[in-house]
Amino acid sequence: MPSYVRAGIRKCARIRALSQYLGFEHKNRDINDYHHAQDALCLGVAGQFAVNRGFFDNGAVSDGAANAYNIYLQDYLRGYREKLKAGDRKHGKAFGFIVGSMASADENKRINPKTGEIAWSEADKDYLRRVMNYRKMLVTQKVGDSFGALYNETRYGAAVKEGHDGIAFDKNKADTSLYGGFSSAKVVYSILVELKGKVRLVNITMQEYSMLGDCPSDEALKKVLVAKKPEYAKAKILLRHIPSMQLIHYKGACMTIKSATELNNARQLWLDCDVYNALDDYLKCGTSKSSIDIMQIWDALFDAVNKHYPLHRVEESTLAKARTKFEKLDLDKQLDVLGMIVVALHADPGRANLSLVGLPSEWKRVRSVSFSDDDEFVFQSPSGLFETKITIAELKKAE
Repeated sequence: MPSYVRAGIRKCARIRALSQYLGFEHKNRDINDYHHAQDALCLGVAGQFAVNRGFFDNGAVSDGAANAYNIYLQDYLRGYREKLKAGDRKHGKAFGFIVGSMASADENKRINPKTGEIAWSEADKDYLRRVMNYRKMLVTQKVGDSFGALYNETRYGAAVKEGHDGIAFDKNKADTSLYGGFSSAKVVYSILVELKGKVRLVNITMQEYSMLGDCPSDEALKKVLVAKKPEYAKAKILLRHIPSMQLIHYKGACMTIKSATELNNARQLWLDCDVYNALDDYLKCGTSKSSIDIMQIWDALFDAVNKHYPLHRVEESTLAKARTKFEKLDLDKQLDVLGMIVVALHADPGRANLSLVGLPSEWKRVRSVSFSDDDEFVFQSPSGLFETKITIAELKKAE
């Protein structure tokens, strides 16, 4: 191999093969975001095995017949020819070279021939499976101001509410009842204020930010607030700058601030592996070979809600009635409902219309937030190892 050529690992193939080897071939981006961590872990483990096994040692990667890859390829082709002789002409889905070596029953393929080190064992596989199935993984989201255009870019016509009641496109099209408009202004960050005993968030839009600058005075902020509502003249500013995706503990739930008018879940939905796989099959294929049925998935979802999502809990009698209605629905409608529940619990939730089962048409969407003294703002390092918490009560006492 020329000196300027360097051996590497094809990312997607290694991730897919190792996930399959570990029994985690199902991936559904709507259920949670853990697949990002799992993919990174699989890629790192496959790469580290290749290093420990000595596949990429100096001189190990070559065109020589004794090269480990060539030996693996010869074994694979031999087995494939035997299948052809047996009349089985369907190309099998074998693991790739690296994962195939990890999964091999031949111990020599998992031992570094130079050092004698065992690069992979069944104990390693069992431990990795346990890590892949962690109930809680740290999912770090970018926390920062949201810059961009003055308005959210979607344009609405005058015939719809968003356009009729929206923001004018420009001064020549000021009549939104005739021309339509933008649905909302672009929010850069929020501030926290106390007024008449209530603590709430107020958005600072891109247009207001362009006037305030990066470090506005309290006086400048007050002017912007008063322009929104004259009553804000008597408001006390508790936090002057709250970036988008700020982590908080609100009414016992772990949430992030998307804007002053909407919160997102910070808690990722975890389901038992068998339930996860069955739900993934149902949502993607409309059927599943699993022994887990639709009603078990419903029960598992609301069990997770009751344990980990305080803001999404449903009163017991209401939930029982909803379950009965869900059980009577056709399979297609049941899958629609399950899909919307999953979307509503996601860290970037969408609208969940659960009126089919007697629940709200915007189920548990968290808007118009008002804080209590026990609610907390959590300032956390990207790794999650370091954090500082401050309650609303403490902010009120601060000068």
